[in-house]
Amino acid sequence: MTWVRDVEQTEPLRRIGGEAPFRMRSLDELDLEIEALYNAGSEMFLWEPIGAIVVRVSDNWTLLVEPNGWAGTMAAELPEISAGTEAVSIFWNVNADSEIAVVNDGYAIAVISDVIMFAGEGGQAQGTLNDVTGTDPALVKDLVTDLNNLPDLSWKPTALQWVERYTGVGIPDGWLDRPHPGSVFTKHRG
Repeated sequence: MTWVRDVEQTEPLRRIGGEAPFRMRSLDELDLEIEALYNAGSEMFLWEPIGAIVVRVSDNWTLLVEPNGWAGTMAAELPEISAGTEAVSIFWNVNADSEIAVVNDGYAIAVISDVIMFAGEGGQAQGTLNDVTGTDPALVKDLVTDLNNLPDLSWKPTALQWVERYTGVGIPDGWLDRPHPGSVFTKHRG
């Protein structure tokens, strides 16, 4: 999930390689289209189907959601998305890789990688700001503190709450049930 400030709603889709027209889709429809591409016998080791939708969550912020993708959610992919603006991203996958990033006009401001390592038991801190990269690691100081006090594997709600405080907007109720501009495309993963 990547929040992008002050861009036209479908611009984040363009920046990750989505192809217009960006027809209205629900997350369920995206999943079905991606599954069809996987079943079409494409060379998945080199090209991977990506599906994404964009949700306008405020006058200033657009939320890019890739339910099964990586094209615009990890810090290494955010410079293009954040060009001329700011992007805040939360990434996790089935391999327990995870990352929280704030990127401004292509430059990483604060990146917490492998967030799962911050999960601690009994308040035993396992991560510090020394584990945060970027030009302003202190930006995420409160988040790091909060993550250190969580039990294992329970960081996502806290991270989403931090982004809500940072951006000043929450994710609208019922957004999963509605269609949004979206794109399904393939992208080279090498």
